[in-house]
Amino acid sequence: MLRVDADLRADGSGTGGLLDVLRGEQSLNAVTRTDPASGARRIGLGDTEKPLRDALTPANVERFIAGVKGRFDLVLVDGGVLTENLRLGPLAAAADRLLLVACNGATRQRDLIDLVDTSEALGRPISGSLLLTRRKA
Repeated sequence: MLRVDADLRADGSGTGGLLDVLRGEQSLNAVTRTDPASGARRIGLGDTEKPLRDALTPANVERFIAGVKGRFDLVLVDGGVLTENLRLGPLAAAADRLLLVACNGATRQRDLIDLVDTSEALGRPISGSLLLTRRKA
């Protein structure tokens, strides 16, 4: 399994990550880390100081997705709130499925409706949902 941190609202780290791979500045192997507890692989967001438009092109995203699909049986991309990260449109459009994660008592119904509308506008309707009882996934 590979978990990709793609929430553009977060501060990128000084170490390489998704955005650096998309820009062609780092290899997937160079930025992938292993969680010792679970054995799952992880990629951080990467350098957010450089322009995002150089990274999030449909061609870059398609190349990335093709590369990870051949190496991992499951790839989870955490893009945060899609309606607040519309620049992730190419990544959402390239995904096989979108999973809606809501937190009981924290996620507003209006946000869910907006998310469904946005995902359908991207041509990727929500495939499933998960309701968490705690605030942090």
